[in-house]
Amino acid sequence: MSLPPLIGPNPSDAGGVAGRRGFRFQDHVAARFLLQLLQTQNLVQVECETGDDIALRWDDGNCQTNEYVQVKTTDDDRKWSLTEICQRSPASTKGTSIVERSLGTEAFPGPSMFRFVSARDVRHELAPLKIAREYRFDSNAAHALAMLAPRISKKLPGATSPQGTTVEAWAHSMLWETIGGGLEALRLENVNGLLRLAEADGECLLVSAAEQIYDGLVGLAVAAGDASRAQNPTAKVITKGEIASWWREQASLIRQRNQSFVKVYQFATPGFFSEIHRMSEADPAHSMASYDAEFDGGTWRKDELCEYLIDWLPEIALSARVLAQTPKLEARRHIHRALESFDRSRLDEEALLAQLLLHAVLRHYKSSEPLTCKLFSLGGATADEMNAHVVHSPAGDELWLGQSHITATRDLTSVTGAVVHVLEQTLDRDFLKKEREIIVQFREPQHLRPTNIERIFERHSKLEDLIKVLNVPVLVAYDSAVLAAGFADDYLDRLQSEVQATYGLVRNQFSDALKKVRVHVFLVPVQGASDLLKEFKERLRRA
Repeated sequence: MSLPPLIGPNPSDAGGVAGRRGFRFQDHVAARFLLQLLQTQNLVQVECETGDDIALRWDDGNCQTNEYVQVKTTDDDRKWSLTEICQRSPASTKGTSIVERSLGTEAFPGPSMFRFVSARDVRHELAPLKIAREYRFDSNAAHALAMLAPRISKKLPGATSPQGTTVEAWAHSMLWETIGGGLEALRLENVNGLLRLAEADGECLLVSAAEQIYDGLVGLAVAAGDASRAQNPTAKVITKGEIASWWREQASLIRQRNQSFVKVYQFATPGFFSEIHRMSEADPAHSMASYDAEFDGGTWRKDELCEYLIDWLPEIALSARVLAQTPKLEARRHIHRALESFDRSRLDEEALLAQLLLHAVLRHYKSSEPLTCKLFSLGGATADEMNAHVVHSPAGDELWLGQSHITATRDLTSVTGAVVHVLEQTLDRDFLKKEREIIVQFREPQHLRPTNIERIFERHSKLEDLIKVLNVPVLVAYDSAVLAAGFADDYLDRLQSEVQATYGLVRNQFSDALKKVRVHVFLVPVQGASDLLKEFKERLRRA
């Protein structure tokens, strides 16, 4: 509920309302007070062109106070002086000085304060008027004002406001604010204020968007100032409730805009594994890395591994657009809904577990960005088992397109044969075309970082361009003989030998075609692959 505006009987639009059109510095001052209205508890209402250029209504719960604000703009670049603010025109006409005109605005009962806002600074003799009110209890400040007030009063003997306020009392309640730099400086200050407001609400606001919002805020001041005192006096009032409602609407629009462009995969990813071994071959660019879930208290961390992988489910089960609009605390609920929309009778939990392993490794160790969310995108279809990611690199971004497998056998010869077959399949041109079609259809670039390989995602681009930046990762989670034997002080040394031997088996089966492609093998030894899969299925049902 608003306070009655400071408009007297028989209101007229002559003077302030008519004279202000085409002159907008005052509106930017009003916009600054509107920002303060949002943030200052006891400032409850801002009025434009009512009791003064701007009227501020204060209420601390015990007392309501009217503050009369005049905005001073002149072409003169000299500092304001005591003589200038007390000068009458004509010299003998009472009520014509700047001080008296300010006093004259106090036409309404109740406690009052006064304020000048100017682009020009004041001379040293008027400097006490610039002291912030909360510091005026300081003995030096109080003394300076006590010395200045009689000097002003002496130049304007007998002058009082309609409510009986004397010149000395006016001086003690006057605050003079100067804005160096004029309109542009004030605009910049106010835009920065909006940026801080958005930050306090946890929103990231671009400067260009802040400037647009600020123009809307100034528009509120313009509309209030231009409204007729006589015909529409309530339109000259902006209450705390109204400005708060306006800001909530702006914050919602900011949030929607940010969600439209938020880079959902750009965050510090959680770690889990320890790296056992890494090796690279420079020409061609083949590499191997192996990761251990580790023991804790002599127990291999099967349960913790399942929980870690399920934490990655949002990126497998939800599109980037949905992720951008999903509060972190609601992610699990959306996972459940997304998986329910996928035909559970056709969901291969083993393939999903394998996908999550490769997804987690690429995201954490390569800082990759997934290109498609295939569980979400393909809906009721059979889940595509390929992981498609962009890996950003100073040497040039890369497309990583690969698969993952988990096996309960310790006969790795048959496993590596199947892996090599899949790798060779990846190089088939028809297969690559199909994968590119899926990426083109479901990729959401507005939620991804810019990449210098954008051209390969065009529907009719050359396949050779894609192959030039193609990297083929393959992850094998296998039943480890070393881990099956349980924890021992030297298990890491033996595990390192095991993964080296396993990579050798894979590497020896590479065809000539694979030897020319960038292939990256990730090995994850597990203790009891069947038990891991069983635990994963149970936890997935509870997700």
